[in-house]
Amino acid sequence: LDCRNKMRFAHAAAALTLFCGLGATASAFAITNVGHKDYSVGTGDRNVAQRNSVIGGNNHNGHAVAFLSRKGLATRGGELEESKMSSLSAASLSTNESTSVVSEENLSLLSERGRAALENLIQHDAAEGAQRHVYADWPEAGVDDEGKLRITEQLADLDASYPGGLPNYLSKAKMLLRESADGVNPFSDFTAVVPEGEHISYDSPVPDSHTGMTFAQAEEAGLTGIADVAFVLVAGGLGERLGYSGIKLSLETNLCTNKCYLEVYAKYILAMQRMASLKTGRNDIRIPLVIMTSGDTDPLTRKLLEDNDNFGFEDGQIQIVCQDKVAALKDGNAGLSLGKDRWDIETKPHGHGDVHHLLYREGHVDKWEKEGRNHVIFLQDTNALVINSVLPTLGVSIAKGFHMNSICIPRLAGEAAGAIARLEHKTDPEKSLVINVEYNQLDPLLRSQGDCRGDVPDSATGYSPFPGNANNLVIEMGAYAKTLRGEDQGVVVEFVNPKYKDDTRTDFKKPTRLECMMQDIPKLFQKELGSEANIGFTMFDRWFTFSPAKVSLFDTFPLVFDINQRITGENSRSYFINV
Repeated sequence: LDCRNKMRFAHAAAALTLFCGLGATASAFAITNVGHKDYSVGTGDRNVAQRNSVIGGNNHNGHAVAFLSRKGLATRGGELEESKMSSLSAASLSTNESTSVVSEENLSLLSERGRAALENLIQHDAAEGAQRHVYADWPEAGVDDEGKLRITEQLADLDASYPGGLPNYLSKAKMLLRESADGVNPFSDFTAVVPEGEHISYDSPVPDSHTGMTFAQAEEAGLTGIADVAFVLVAGGLGERLGYSGIKLSLETNLCTNKCYLEVYAKYILAMQRMASLKTGRNDIRIPLVIMTSGDTDPLTRKLLEDNDNFGFEDGQIQIVCQDKVAALKDGNAGLSLGKDRWDIETKPHGHGDVHHLLYREGHVDKWEKEGRNHVIFLQDTNALVINSVLPTLGVSIAKGFHMNSICIPRLAGEAAGAIARLEHKTDPEKSLVINVEYNQLDPLLRSQGDCRGDVPDSATGYSPFPGNANNLVIEMGAYAKTLRGEDQGVVVEFVNPKYKDDTRTDFKKPTRLECMMQDIPKLFQKELGSEANIGFTMFDRWFTFSPAKVSLFDTFPLVFDINQRITGENSRSYFINV
């Protein structure tokens, strides 16, 4: 089969399999055990989220990315100076110090938690005044009292939802923004090397040289462990970039069955559950699914489940965790960005890296470990073809004893997708690790080493020599649980990615925030497991496992035209029209 027919075959086979054989009897499912359906949207209220959760330094395109911290690939916990951390307690703040900025009459309007959060912020900001636009020059009591209550409750929410509180967030943000402005290179101590990994082709009868397994053998090995897994679906984003106003999970995956992404994933998990029951003779196997939502997607995700009888899952089999938003920052001093008025703080998504801390915080990892589950499988919200590679990747993980195994595909040089690389530390081999490097970091890193050619294709294959990260993960439960119980509790390394207005690198084109990515968990593995951390990847053909919905249809045509030219040298758009 040529590439086009392979793709047709893969899509048709996936659609036919899902349409014909993977259904399950729908059953009633109470999404929440607490009975209410109110949702918190926009402020990052940790209490509401918990209540509803039952169920480097390089310049690129005018912006720069900085990672916490100056110590290289360090973790988020325990990196700040004691002087900065001391600002977390409001207990040491004198009444005179707070009332000199906000009158006692105004302070008396606030709730206990709102007042404590405001005093925390004032104390933290005493030396620099970067947040005075938030707390200074309040009108007298009786004027805008509702707004004063609103902003202080929001401060309390932001304080409660971030480990270490809002002052900790602002201290980290200021440090990262300073590193970004100074051009600090987070990879200066590392050299990127093409990693060794597993390569499995669906239609090749030749065993992989590393695992000694064919696709069929890897898939069979995966079947032996599928009964003891848990699935996690990261679904915090809307489809706005695709020109779609709803959640991405509700998008149709194909025109044959019209099944949405959530239904495809649900039917696949239930099919694996049935296969595990047939293989073991047990009727009590239930594979759990946790969906991570955000304030933007949580209500619509719950409604999608309710409207479709939960796609056949039983009561309690699906759980939802809702991630909190973080404060947006307006300038290089980490000043809080105001939203719709002076009594509203703008918030932004923190990134899918929150999923690890949420799974720990909500007790799911403890529960799974007690149930004897051996692996956690992480899926992205819009890549339906990835289900083709879940079983063989699990099989490789079992055979190789991987603590983390990333599903990969051949990557086009310069493609806006992360790459798996082995970062070798220049002086301390114990700090070397296999990890994802984002595309806007890879090219500058490669230009600073070796032949200095950057992110260029291999002359023999036409692809980048670095595997492309599809960002779907298989993680071993024991190592995962131990890592999450460490100092950082699953809070992965953060970065900041401001878009600067000009070369002074002080003002932003739009507010920024700290972000984190779930694929950065190897840094925590390294911290907690040391040299015993076993991180790998398994690469499959692109046509077989990679079809993410990332851009709108209108924006797709120039992209595929460019890809066609780079792969085939053909200057023709009709090739893609016929695919």
